[in-house]
Amino acid sequence: MRYISNEKGILLSLTFSGLLYSNLSIAVEGGVDVLPNDASYMVYLKDTHCSGTLIAPKTVLTASHCVNGIKGSHVYLLHSRGQELDANGRIPHLGTKVKVVETYVADHIIKVNGIFERANFDDVAILELENMPDGVTYLPVARDDIPLGAEVFPIGYSTSNLKRMPVPAIVVAKEHSPDYAREVAMARCHSSKYFSNQYFTQMYPQEEQVACDLTERRYERSQERFIHMPNRYSITIENPPLDESDSRRIVNEFGTVETKYSTYTGDSGGPLIYQGKIYGVVSTGASGFDPLFNQATFYAGFTRPGVFNWIVDTVKTIQNKPIMVDASSSVVFDAPIIFSRN
Repeated sequence: MRYISNEKGILLSLTFSGLLYSNLSIAVEGGVDVLPNDASYMVYLKDTHCSGTLIAPKTVLTASHCVNGIKGSHVYLLHSRGQELDANGRIPHLGTKVKVVETYVADHIIKVNGIFERANFDDVAILELENMPDGVTYLPVARDDIPLGAEVFPIGYSTSNLKRMPVPAIVVAKEHSPDYAREVAMARCHSSKYFSNQYFTQMYPQEEQVACDLTERRYERSQERFIHMPNRYSITIENPPLDESDSRRIVNEFGTVETKYSTYTGDSGGPLIYQGKIYGVVSTGASGFDPLFNQATFYAGFTRPGVFNWIVDTVKTIQNKPIMVDASSSVVFDAPIIFSRN
């Protein structure tokens, strides 16, 4: 899914070499299968090929670019293809299909006097579901900052199967995420006025000047027009290099392992989990052409003033609505809703 839709003439996303991929609808490349019960908070947004997380009954936290047109469609809970096949050679349970009855975005933050403000945009949204199956769990949303250097294991549905990164990725930037993204984009253009390596320190060989000129123009265009870009409230994780035993491992002349374990299309909206709490949702990444060469993933965080409170208020709105319960269901609807404050 490539986003080229627009609001007020603003180009939402465009994929090009060396710069961000957005629309991420982002497979944990080289990931390991996760069984439904091992991550029973995960949600597969099949129609937009995205991921999400249950944070309360009937409440899914995901990315804003994943929810366009999803109201009235269905998502899948307890979905994973990583199960042993039954006697007929089939996957015994592919999850439970649940209808999306409403979508929520923080319009009061994003829009000023009814006009979209790109500088106020965080790629965060919430889905309201019609009902809940048995066996699901919820993750608390963190209000505080995730520490630099934190080790995390991205998880998502990019392969249409639930997978988790087999080795940890590292949180390398927060308020400097825009600088990190610029340095990744210009890593092969050492003579560019935009080149530096303060945050992204991996070294790559110099490209031809004509290619760098194009990369510069595209970078400038992205700064003027794109909205799915890292901002000061984003969280950047650096994707880890493939293991030495992996035949796909490529090491360049500077000793940089260019091939990575990575998130990719389909992991968008998936959670940034650290010590059992959600600190962000997958928004975009450094490369949109091949997950093996995607150096970093950028998560939309919740630390912009008003965003965390909007999440809390939206959860309350959903929980206060009348609940339609199937008489045959034994699901508990008054499960605790916890928002971490430390």
